[in-house]
Amino acid sequence: MLYSHFRSKEELVTAALERQHTLRRSHVEAHLTASQKSPAAQLIGLFDWLDRWHRANGCRGCAFLNAAPELVGPQKATARDVVRRHKHWWQQLLTSLAQETGAEDPGQLAEELLLLLDGASFRVLVEGSSEPVRVARRIAEKVLARAGLHGQGE
Repeated sequence: MLYSHFRSKEELVTAALERQHTLRRSHVEAHLTASQKSPAAQLIGLFDWLDRWHRANGCRGCAFLNAAPELVGPQKATARDVVRRHKHWWQQLLTSLAQETGAEDPGQLAEELLLLLDGASFRVLVEGSSEPVRVARRIAEKVLARAGLHGQGE
């Protein structure tokens, strides 16, 4: 049935990842739009969003990180590009918010926060609980404090 709509497994995986990207992006953007908090608080709030996302979706981890190890070889380049594009979108979003905080090195701060978000998402899959996101949130608060952005989280 699925292959009547998709010529290959590659096309199916690509379409599924594209859909996940659209969904995730719209949810994150709606979350940020609804927030009336400072950019530093919005950065921390992304961990709260991720915690809710995982709890609502069964703690299955990140679809992009889960798919990435399977997407090796030239025939899977299109699906891998979707994963890369999604992670680049996260990096740009975090960098933009970090710039708004006045961080000295917004790109580095964004890289650290993305690593925490991705690591937490992987641990959610392994543990079957969203608790790793709450741990990552506490670490992110320390990262922001180290960057001189403490007190802006409210």
